[in-house]
Amino acid sequence: MALMLWAHTLDHTRTVIGSPGMFPHQGPITSVREIGGEKVKANLIAKDVILGDVEIDQMIGERVFLISDHGQTVPAILFGELTVRQHDRSVTLEAGDRVRIYGVIRMLRSIEELVDERAVSADQAHKLRDHDVYISAFRVAPLPIRERVQIPRVISAVSQFEVFDPEALQAREVVLDRVKVLDVLGDHTFLVGDEGTSVPVTLFGEMTRRQAEGVTSIRTGQVVRIYGVIRLLRSRQEIEDLLMVSPDMAARLRDNALFVSALRVVPLEPPS
Repeated sequence: MALMLWAHTLDHTRTVIGSPGMFPHQGPITSVREIGGEKVKANLIAKDVILGDVEIDQMIGERVFLISDHGQTVPAILFGELTVRQHDRSVTLEAGDRVRIYGVIRMLRSIEELVDERAVSADQAHKLRDHDVYISAFRVAPLPIRERVQIPRVISAVSQFEVFDPEALQAREVVLDRVKVLDVLGDHTFLVGDEGTSVPVTLFGEMTRRQAEGVTSIRTGQVVRIYGVIRLLRSRQEIEDLLMVSPDMAARLRDNALFVSALRVVPLEPPS
């Protein structure tokens, strides 16, 4: 009986204050849709906001911008910069930039209050008229280029290993065509790329007999085609064990965060 009474009370509470899902114990808001999709905006006031990766849709002043996601649009103000609470130097933002935002939801009682705060000019303030709330951002961090670029399904160039975060590349397929062998590191491991970027490759297909051809003879200077998958290297011991190299060679490779586990390697040109 007590449980039924509690359920009735909770249902009544939801009806009074708005839709479910906006209670404090559920943590910060993490998407634009949570803000734009909430019908009772009063439920959002003072809620913490952590948006990990959002795109700036439009700048409407030096310190005010709009962010959008799935048709929902929300204004944000650089409160941290206005009040000198953001410790970073002044943030320069443009439409199309992807950013990370930490802040809190505030009610937009009047557009004039933002004009008074020097956040937006009077002639652009009309763009905020359809919004009841905004994000007061105490910190806005532009995302590095490597976080903005969409990772392709298949990695096809050695240079891509430098562009993307190693953790994000884990288990990605690899097809490297006409890459040069820079050095042979062990019986089943070699290095490909150029002087700027290189990556270790291990003959996994040969070691497990998954490569149909006979033993692959790899020589420095050779040009090859590689089919495989990316695996991470988390310690010097893993370098020794997974790449099957000597301790001295493992020490040389300790800065490598990943390697290509090659299911098949096809020699294209002999050593030059």
